Amino acid sequence: MLSAFPDLLNYSLFSPLVLRIALAFFIATFGIARLKKQSDVSELSWLPLPLRKFASYGTLEVIIAIFLILGLFTQVAALISLFVFAMEWRVKKDVVGIWNLERGAFLLAGAVALSLLFVGAGFFAFDLPL
Repeated sequence: MLSAFPDLLNYSLFSPLVLRIALAFFIATFGIARLKKQSDVSELSWLPLPLRKFASYGTLEVIIAIFLILGLFTQVAALISLFVFAMEWRVKKDVVGIWNLERGAFLLAGAVALSLLFVGAGFFAFDLPL
């Protein structure tokens, strides 16, 4: 099949870059919101306060977002984010048979993470294909 814009195929490695940055900002917003929320930290009340903030679920999301922005261990970060999205998707409930917007957003972000797992980091990354 002929491509409508064959010259644009030379820049195909920019698409993982765009997906990587968009996914990183999506994950970072949830991670930062989770770090600001105290209910997530209260489960680990036996730890001292600085360790509670670091051991929370939001810290994992922020670290994944940093790895995605830098393009460092992109496939590992995408795989971990797939598990995070699967847990979030499972927790979010449908609203009386109507598709929940947050649940759909996590499904779409999971599809982006799955594509990054197979495609790789793209341009401007520290990952090197072996």
